Amino acid sequence: MDAELPKAPIGRPAMGWEDAVALTGFILVAVGQASNQVLARGLAGSVPPFSLAFFRWSIIAVGLAPFAITAIRDGKIPLAQNLWPILAAGFLGMFLCGGPVYIAGITTTAIHIALIFALSPIMVLLISAALGIEHIGPLQWLGTALALAGALLIVSGGHLETLTQSSAAWGDLLVVGAMLGWSGYTLVQSRVAPRASLLARVSLFSAAGALCSLPPALQEMWATPAAVFTRGRSRPMSSPASCPV
Repeated sequence: MDAELPKAPIGRPAMGWEDAVALTGFILVAVGQASNQVLARGLAGSVPPFSLAFFRWSIIAVGLAPFAITAIRDGKIPLAQNLWPILAAGFLGMFLCGGPVYIAGITTTAIHIALIFALSPIMVLLISAALGIEHIGPLQWLGTALALAGALLIVSGGHLETLTQSSAAWGDLLVVGAMLGWSGYTLVQSRVAPRASLLARVSLFSAAGALCSLPPALQEMWATPAAVFTRGRSRPMSSPASCPV
């Protein structure tokens, strides 16, 4: 009987181009989300919020339209079966995370916006547990409680009464609503036309977000056209945060 040769230890393969692309994507998403929060604070009160969101999502929808058109033509996105899910994803991820966040930037800080949005993965976990999609263990519950307590502590500056007494509380509440919308979008978007590419789906979600933002944007354009269209003040497309995930 032949002696069995010792097996060489199996190590993790070297990082390939797929891993590099994924890592680059994560970095770009982080930079994009952070810059969007800075944009919300920096342009607060100078550019009408829903007009800013409308132009932002419209440009993304048009820019990625070739991917969506190809997916629809190839039958990867049956519009008849996915119309309402696309509208729901656009409302949750684009509309709620657009104009309301820019309004919140008038009274709350970019740091508060970032901290509240950082709770989104926790909300996704809690919603998944409530729907029976995920099981939460004791350590996950402990981590969730610590994360929530830490965010509340920083946002309140160590004084929890400021969450109800400060005028910034209204801005924080708007961001909480946007964060909940983003959590819902995270759960919904991966289940809409899963055979299509991410870019194709983002194009349709952005179009739905622009459509939801259009009525209040039209009101802003009618009431304050100079603030919307004056060159040099309206810069809705300058942020790298324009592409969601």
